[in-house]
Amino acid sequence: MLEDHLAIAERHIAEGAKLLAKQEELIAELKRRNHDLESANSVLTTMRET
Repeated sequence: MLEDHLAIAERHIAEGAKLLAKQEELIAELKRRNHDLESANSVLTTMRET
């Protein structure tokens, strides 16, 4: 039972890391295209804090 919960938590951590990386890639692309980054950075900050 505990191992199941641990496996689920580890999957959530891995999925979160992928989402953070994706947001960072999107921000880099927006920056290359000279777009405003305020909203994208705000989302990234929220993602990192939760």
